[in-house]
Amino acid sequence: MKQIMVLILAVVLYATTGFAQSGRLHVPPEYDSIGQKVYEGFDHMFDRVEEYVKTNGNINREGMDSVRRAAMLEFSGQHPEVEAYLSGNPAASPDAQPPTPKLQALLGEISEAIKTVKPKTGFEKLEQQLGKINLKAAGTLSEAETNKVYTVSVTSFYSTKYWLENGLKWQSLGEYVKANRKK
Repeated sequence: MKQIMVLILAVVLYATTGFAQSGRLHVPPEYDSIGQKVYEGFDHMFDRVEEYVKTNGNINREGMDSVRRAAMLEFSGQHPEVEAYLSGNPAASPDAQPPTPKLQALLGEISEAIKTVKPKTGFEKLEQQLGKINLKAAGTLSEAETNKVYTVSVTSFYSTKYWLENGLKWQSLGEYVKANRKK
């Protein structure tokens, strides 16, 4: 009996080692890596927008939108793994099948989990909630649908983390824009 338990434990550990790098999100490392790139991409965008705002005397929405779009294209061009991931990702495919009810339910759970995040409580609870959703997806959905859940959970996690950690600097930049806008 003890040998069987050791064998089961070994199989479980082997099966989950690919997820160990990604903490409690329970996604393969390549998904977590893309989530981290989302975070970095927002920072890159901020740097470009801030540069535009502080060097351009005529600040307007069209110019800001143009700078944001250019920054996103520049960032994805500098990180071919992001571009390759986005172009090859079944969740981003224009031919993607409509979500099944099970997939819709899990995507709804992700959305609800994001709504519960509080700036002062940190991200551990969110990470745990998304990890549970990802494990549920892996156990109940097809591979393609599971990949969609992974994609949405990591991009949601890192986007939420970014905005809660960096929202004030964007707000300060917005106040700078208002104060320096030419009338």
